[in-house]
Amino acid sequence: MTDTKFDPHAAWESLMQGVREVIWKERKNRIRSPLPDPIPGYTEDVGVDKFGKPLVPKLRGRYVKYAFDSRGMLSTGKQQGRKNPHRSPREQKIKNLCVESFRNEFESFHNFASEKLGEDFLGVSPEEFVKIADKATVKAKREFYRKLRKERKERNARSLSSRQINRGLIQGADNRIAHAEG
Repeated sequence: MTDTKFDPHAAWESLMQGVREVIWKERKNRIRSPLPDPIPGYTEDVGVDKFGKPLVPKLRGRYVKYAFDSRGMLSTGKQQGRKNPHRSPREQKIKNLCVESFRNEFESFHNFASEKLGEDFLGVSPEEFVKIADKATVKAKREFYRKLRKERKERNARSLSSRQINRGLIQGADNRIAHAEG
């Protein structure tokens, strides 16, 4: 019985060669131009170390680390970070406004189409759907930024009146909001 050990590097190379062949075959069917190697291959054969294990050869243009799992098989890296990242409060507000605006636009389109046709509304074509969605998004963002500008003006006016009170230009017992022109 021969003692053959599993060589993960050789397994990796054969796997990559299979992937290269599939990609080349697909590309040859699509275009007839000279093909660059889609997956970087080895640039030099390094050989084996003093223990007889194959050294990791260098790849063209990038350094690749091989990692092994508990069974000695090549393992891939794990995903870093959240799969579905949390939205910031600002993004959540914009998204909610977009959804609400889309709902209103779609209902108005539904009513318009029902009145125009004089029969039940059967559906929306993909082109019309995209138009409604784009219109709703623009409308929601415009409303969101208009509200931000209004709040910023009010805040600036309040701080201005507060500074005037601190300087003694207006009385502090007065209603500050009455002096803030926001």
